Amino acid sequence: MKTAQIVLLSMLAACGYGVVHDEITVRLCIEYFTVAHPPLFYTGSPTLLALCWGIAATVGLGAALGVILALVSQSAGAKPYPLSRLGRSILFLLAIMGASAFVAGCIGYVLSRYGLVSPPAELSVVIAESERDRFMA
Repeated sequence: MKTAQIVLLSMLAACGYGVVHDEITVRLCIEYFTVAHPPLFYTGSPTLLALCWGIAATVGLGAALGVILALVSQSAGAKPYPLSRLGRSILFLLAIMGASAFVAGCIGYVLSRYGLVSPPAELSVVIAESERDRFMA
């Protein structure tokens, strides 16, 4: 039972992070989802795009992380790691990931603004020049 709780907690945390991250990203540059990704389904709603991509891109990783955490935190010979403490550790990890994504996005934007990086050639022809800096962010 504890293993299932850990896997579920990890999956929910990963999906929650993915949705929040993609809700921000889709508002910066919707072309990232409509041009650079294959369609999951067809919609004009940025919110639905972010919701579906946020879950699709993170649920598997969350499950894998949950299995690893469950095996390690409940391994024989060691005192079991409480679920509440594990949850706080996951939240800390997600905060670090969010801060890292923000910094990486800022760096990508600045590098693109100064012409040091650009989208791949096949995407450059379909992404408006005015949107390329935001796309690289």
